[in-house]
Amino acid sequence: METRKDERPADDSATRGSASRWGPLFGAQAQGWSQTWESTQGWGGPAYEHVLDRTGVVAETHVLDCGCGAGRFARLAADRGARVGRN
Repeated sequence: METRKDERPADDSATRGSASRWGPLFGAQAQGWSQTWESTQGWGGPAYEHVLDRTGVVAETHVLDCGCGAGRFARLAADRGARVGRN
């Protein structure tokens, strides 16, 4: 399909990546998602701690948190002394 530089193809999912799939879900329910996963009482904390424990994240471990939401996972990793980068 040929397009001009200032036009997008009719199906732009390839250029939008996962945003076309997940954007409507998280955009429409951002507050609920934030409270469920990212709050101190949310499910995210125990799930994130489990992942950090199972993967052996400790001081000086390098962690790249892609699609990091509000950054709670990255914060928990950093609290353990990990070197955290976000994308």
